[in-house]
Amino acid sequence: MTRLRHVAVVAVLALGPGRAAADETVRGQLTATDPAANRLTVKTGDRAIELAVAPQSRLEVGGKAVPLADLKTGQRVRVTYRAVGGANQVVTLRPAVTTDDGLRREVSEALAATKDYTYRQKDEYAARVRGVVDDLDDRIDQLEAEAKDAGADARRRLEPRLAGLRRQRAVLNDRLARVGAATADAWDEIRAGFGNAARELQRALDPR
Repeated sequence: MTRLRHVAVVAVLALGPGRAAADETVRGQLTATDPAANRLTVKTGDRAIELAVAPQSRLEVGGKAVPLADLKTGQRVRVTYRAVGGANQVVTLRPAVTTDDGLRREVSEALAATKDYTYRQKDEYAARVRGVVDDLDDRIDQLEAEAKDAGADARRRLEPRLAGLRRQRAVLNDRLARVGAATADAWDEIRAGFGNAARELQRALDPR
């Protein structure tokens, strides 16, 4: 699992009156769906997490909302959920980014979408930067899973790539923090910093 966001899951989270459940995000394999019961199961590590799908849950494929029946089991997904009424309920679910090509495409789309964002669009800009970090987390998680299942030689080949991607994730997280604290006077510099970090990630993903 990557980062602190990949958490151990309990079936029921006891909350006192007036306390809101914190969202949790995990990555794993979608192993089962039950549209009739509005439930699905995600296997992450050695845990199978059963999740309820509510009307407000957003399930995405290709950036578009889809019904539970359209989700294909076997794929890796990124799911954010929270405890509601004693059950774990999906907030958002989307296929995880599991290839370099997929990650490179997501980074390119984020750069194109945000190139003209102004300071007044800081929140939207931060959401796109956060999306790039989430996509990079997906790819790191996939490579870590491959390394875990690989032989010693393959693991040695994967470790330099993982180390490089982790360093770039740290840089992008720093850029995200700076976006959150940005002032209008520093906005152009902040945007340039993210752009440079994103393009560096693209170069690292270039198969050449």
